[in-house]
Amino acid sequence: MNEIRKYNIGFLSYWNFPRGLAYVTLSYAKMLNKDHNVFIFQQGDNPKLKEFQLENVNITEYPAYIVPKDIFKTWLIENKINAVFFNEYKQWNDDENELTLVCKELGIKTFGYLVLERFSKKQANDYDRLICPTLTQQRFYRQHKVRKFSYIPYSIDLTEFPNPKDNTFGLKTNEKFTFFHPGGCGGVSDRKNTKLVINAFNLLLKEHSDVKLIITSQKKLNYELNENIELIDKNLDREELIKYYYKSDAIILPSRWETVGIPILEGMAAGKPIVTTNVPPMNEFVVTGLNGYVCSAEQIKVPGITVFSGEVSDIELYHKLEMCLNRDLSNMLGKNSRRVVEDIYNLEKNKKYMLDFINKELY
Repeated sequence: MNEIRKYNIGFLSYWNFPRGLAYVTLSYAKMLNKDHNVFIFQQGDNPKLKEFQLENVNITEYPAYIVPKDIFKTWLIENKINAVFFNEYKQWNDDENELTLVCKELGIKTFGYLVLERFSKKQANDYDRLICPTLTQQRFYRQHKVRKFSYIPYSIDLTEFPNPKDNTFGLKTNEKFTFFHPGGCGGVSDRKNTKLVINAFNLLLKEHSDVKLIITSQKKLNYELNENIELIDKNLDREELIKYYYKSDAIILPSRWETVGIPILEGMAAGKPIVTTNVPPMNEFVVTGLNGYVCSAEQIKVPGITVFSGEVSDIELYHKLEMCLNRDLSNMLGKNSRRVVEDIYNLEKNKKYMLDFINKELY
């Protein structure tokens, strides 16, 4: 392998922002910052969050999502940027600034991270290379006859997620079997399926009184809840959120679609069985009987969404939740979840993919 040189690597992305988009950038920045100089052009006037304070990472803040061409160009030149990763650029809105072209005019490499739900083939033309965070996305690009992609798996920083057997948080066994649904902001068209989770849990509650559901949501929810459902509808800091993974007995994430599905991997890192939808990429991470349960789903087309939506019935989800109630089996599935993350989705191991990629593209 060629000797790794030190480059100046830029990211155009949200940063210091408690959503999946920013955590994707954070994951890749952590793969790079010990070997290269990382420069973040932060879109949005976001709060400074503890987990985003990394060594060898230079932050330039801009108060809006749309970045003027001249400001971006100055940033590129002053920091002698060699390559820029664009995170979901122009997938949600048009931008007449055409910042990828600014890079090309300066001879700077462009790499694109694109979400599946808003993909069009013409987006691929903006980049020298596309990044695949999952094997599912590799297949997706092949199906769309896109060839210029590289696999750099989204990975979990296990310094954030201690081994469950160490019981870092000093937790006791729950009296009631506790399910956790990290609902985030719900996603486009409520793709996180929070209402489905509530409906299925209420069906379970009719047969089993010793169960509890915890929901975290970054937006206010207007659903009717009962005393067995605990709702935390505010932004939690990172450590608080991670603790809820460990406090639960199983994680419920029956998303209708995902590009990665970060909470699935986070729940696995916490050593919990996962209940999710039997469509990719969710079934890339979770296998029934290995580390959780996947729910059968009807695949339908949703207007404005590129990939199919996996529609799970409340009865189907109810049955999978009921299967989790065998604590001995759930504990075994949870141990397998942790092992899968340690072996396959461990950031410290997987940064080799990123470093090899940079070396190959820029050397």
